[in-house]
Amino acid sequence: MKLVFSLFAFLMFITLSSCDVNEPKKENPKSEGYQEDIPWPSLADSPWPMYHHDPQSSGRSKSDGPQLGEVDWVLSGFYSETGLTIGLNSTLLIATTSNPIKLFKVKSVGEILSYVEFATAGEVLTAPLIASDGTVYIAHGSGIIYAISKDNNVKWIYETNAGVGNQTLNIDLSGNIYYVDNHQRLNVISKEGNLLWSLQNNKFGIGFNQPLFSPNGKTIYIVGHKGVSAVDIDTKEVKWSSDSLISAHSALVDANGLIYLFASSNNIKKLTLFVYDAEGREKWKFSDFNNDQSNYIAEPTIDKYGNIYFGFDTLYSLDYSGKLRWKKSLNGHTETAITSDARGNVFVISIENYSSKKLFSFNSTGDINWMTYLDDSFSFHCPAIGFNKIFIPSFKSSKIFAIK
Repeated sequence: MKLVFSLFAFLMFITLSSCDVNEPKKENPKSEGYQEDIPWPSLADSPWPMYHHDPQSSGRSKSDGPQLGEVDWVLSGFYSETGLTIGLNSTLLIATTSNPIKLFKVKSVGEILSYVEFATAGEVLTAPLIASDGTVYIAHGSGIIYAISKDNNVKWIYETNAGVGNQTLNIDLSGNIYYVDNHQRLNVISKEGNLLWSLQNNKFGIGFNQPLFSPNGKTIYIVGHKGVSAVDIDTKEVKWSSDSLISAHSALVDANGLIYLFASSNNIKKLTLFVYDAEGREKWKFSDFNNDQSNYIAEPTIDKYGNIYFGFDTLYSLDYSGKLRWKKSLNGHTETAITSDARGNVFVISIENYSSKKLFSFNSTGDINWMTYLDDSFSFHCPAIGFNKIFIPSFKSSKIFAIK
């Protein structure tokens, strides 16, 4: 008996000794649709450096959003037609439509830090975009691109002969600025303010959709009235287009290179979510959602597990394969870009008969975390998430809300 016990103990010792205690534990495998954060060194390392967060328009923050659903502060006097962004040194940036136009820097605690005043009057239709060196880029609606240094000096002004539409600025990995003008041209401006190249195509939009980059930065996608076109930025040529689509808008690109586009087509008149791979092949589509009151879908968001969130009068969530996870009535409708945080919480503004405006926070399973009223304001623009808060600009009410 002692011999058997001794032999057993010896075998256990050999087995344990053969295990490398320093060998790292294997993590659970990530799901097929898992969304890795895409490095973009030309963009500021801030919680929300551009419209809808990033060059792929994911609308997903790397940090946690608000947890309480309480109004932290409200600032008035910001007549702005754009979303706000977050720059270096924890400052909010918002451009105002006024005479003259102004670019404000606001502390995250709700104090105005400084502003830059321009001689130009009129509309600013693009949210500020902040590069890694602190340069801020904004565009005047008439077609003027401004570059402002981090110490509030105008570095350069680029004037075009065509208007610039809403939310159109994007930045490539080298720091060059991309936008689509109202002449259906994709324009590329260097960080020194020089035109590098342009490409005109009647399939491009008229400047009211943000061009979006592939995860590797080698392709830029232009949304137009005939779907989406993929442009190779090295060859400066259109690689492919989804020619059968019409009335296209509201797109995003995920970390695996899939393109999500809301559009109708010659065969499908109903607004539909089409999903394409990087070669332009249709992967799946989803049209079983209610949008009878509008042929419009605000910018959707995608969480880190690849779940998509979108809607108009109802918030929908699809999994990575296009299967419906859940849907929730908003008791109103949304016209504002949908956003999400690192925890998978989703934030959506609902307007009910323009008399009741609410900000909802849903968790990933569709339960309401909280809801808060946004007083009498309306015409909201894309929020920004950072510092455990969500910052929401409103247009005609000229206010900025901070919700904690």
